[in-house]
Amino acid sequence: MSSATCNTQDNRLVASTEPQQHVAKKMVIEERQVLTYEACYWIVGVEDNKYRDDTGAYIELRIEELNQANAYIYEGTSRENVTAFIEGNATAYAGVPYRAPISAKLIVVMTTVPNGSTSSTVIGYQVFDAEEYAFWFQPFVGQPKWQWYCALGAFVSLPFLILTIGVCCCKYATCCKKYCRCCVSKCYQ
Repeated sequence: MSSATCNTQDNRLVASTEPQQHVAKKMVIEERQVLTYEACYWIVGVEDNKYRDDTGAYIELRIEELNQANAYIYEGTSRENVTAFIEGNATAYAGVPYRAPISAKLIVVMTTVPNGSTSSTVIGYQVFDAEEYAFWFQPFVGQPKWQWYCALGAFVSLPFLILTIGVCCCKYATCCKKYCRCCVSKCYQ
């Protein structure tokens, strides 16, 4: 189905620690075409590499309003890798909170009730107990570990490099000899 039919601009909904809502009113399901079922769907997830996923944080999804529609919730990112989130692939109930870890992405699929043509829904979603990565760690989130170790090695070796350059400059550079006290006694003997 088109995004105009589903009354939406984008089917990706980004959850954050602030409560968010997605309202889809007066969705018109057109005459059935080739597929047996036509439906609107939205993928709810968090921004990649923003929150730590080892803190027990979770996404809470709630179907706040369901009018002339059935809603189903799946876990995954596309048709190729979805699994039923609600046991037995049952319909989602309005007002019931559904929780998933923040590493998961939830797909909300909505269809009209049998013999119905227009429907509406309101989806609420929010992230709870989430901690963002520390500012110094963010450049390395999602990157291979060797990049982290190279950056750490460069940071640790930087003082030694500066000290070595300073000693060599003092000992061998003619421009520094007249200002460096350690070389004065050796240079002018």
